[in-house]
Amino acid sequence: MTAAALAGCGGTSSTDRPAAASSPATPSATATASPRATTRAQCEARPDTSGDILVRTTTNGQPATTQQLGGAWAWDAKTGTCNTAVDAVIATASATAGNCTEVAYASSNPGYKLTVSPAPPLKKVVASRGPAC
Repeated sequence: MTAAALAGCGGTSSTDRPAAASSPATPSATATASPRATTRAQCEARPDTSGDILVRTTTNGQPATTQQLGGAWAWDAKTGTCNTAVDAVIATASATAGNCTEVAYASSNPGYKLTVSPAPPLKKVVASRGPAC
């Protein structure tokens, strides 16, 4: 699943939304729910555990951009596994020269401006991939 496919899961473009989890702790990038989802339908029916995420991407020296995506679980048809939104984005991020993908929780970046170019650095990055990171 690509980041573009997850983009429809997000809400508004503002990062002022509260985190979806009722726990005050920041969710793990590899959080799992019990019981394990064994089908796409079970995976997609899981509740959002992380709230929205911010994905900051730098490609071949171009100005960084950031997208806000929903925190929905994503089914990986190749592996038959249910992944967090963070894991799904990192799994599909480019690892080629000049690329960097960073993920952080929107709740950890209050007031983050999605429309600024180049995109400002994220606070509390929970995952990244690429040699330019």
